[in-house]
Amino acid sequence: MADHVWTQITIGGELDREGIDALIEALFDDFHGYDQSPDEALLEAVRNSAQFMFQGQCSGDPDITVAVCKARGLTYSFCFDSHAEWDAGGKYWTPGMAMHEEFSCSSAFRPVICLKEIGERLADGSLARHLEDVHIWSGDKHFPALKLREA
Repeated sequence: MADHVWTQITIGGELDREGIDALIEALFDDFHGYDQSPDEALLEAVRNSAQFMFQGQCSGDPDITVAVCKARGLTYSFCFDSHAEWDAGGKYWTPGMAMHEEFSCSSAFRPVICLKEIGERLADGSLARHLEDVHIWSGDKHFPALKLREA
C-alpha cells in the first residue's frame, strides 16, 4: 500500500465533550496533509449540528478514528482514493451493524455500483434497498449530523 492515500470521512451522531476530545485526537493520529485542521472542522460541525466531513492523507484505513466512532456509537462513512495497486473504495458503519459495509467509489469520493453488481442485485431483488444505502453512505440523505450530547 502507498505511504498515504487521500481519504474522506463523514461522521455523525451524538457525543459528549470527552468524545469530542477523543475524536479530535484520533483524527490527528490518522490524517496528515489536510487543508483544514481536524479540530477546527470538527468543532465547527458540532457548533452547527452539521454533518462532519473531513479530507486528508491517510496511511491505510483511518483505524483509530473508526475505533473511536464505534466505541462512541457514531455513524461513519469513509472513501479512499484509487492507486495503481487498488481501486477507490469505502466503508460504512452505523450502530447496530455487526460489520461495516464495503463499497466501490469514484476518485471524487462518491459511491458507485458496477454493472455486474447491478445485475446481481436485480436478480436477488436487493437493488432498490442498495441504492437507498448508497445515498446514505455518500452523506446525501439520512446521515446524522454531529451533535454535542446534552448532559
